[in-house]
Amino acid sequence: MAFSAGASSAFDQSYEISEDASTKQYHVYKQGTTIKSALISSSAGEVVIGILQDTGLDGSSDVEHGIIRTGGESLCKIGGNISIDDPLQADTDGMAIVGTTSDHIFARAKEGGVDGDLIRVDISSEGIF
Repeated sequence: MAFSAGASSAFDQSYEISEDASTKQYHVYKQGTTIKSALISSSAGEVVIGILQDTGLDGSSDVEHGIIRTGGESLCKIGGNISIDDPLQADTDGMAIVGTTSDHIFARAKEGGVDGDLIRVDISSEGIF
């Protein structure tokens, strides 16, 4: 079987999101209080489930269900300067920042960028690199 260069499998799951996520596309999310619910990451270095891929149903500001990418390649909003291949953790605003070995690393940067950019990342569902 032949694979094209740069091919990547993505793992998307639907989650209930009870907060306004209309401006949170490509931000990092953590497990909510019930099964299959999610909240934006709000503590630096915490365990996360993935990156929100949409902004809500029918363009509304209240997201009833959102698609969260839990593995594979995704765009991600960053909250600081990132270099290619940096390990990434969540910050307090649901953006990715450079992580350290003591943090929960959920992805690696596939390209560099500066605060506020969208960059391509490779998400590990295990959070291990």
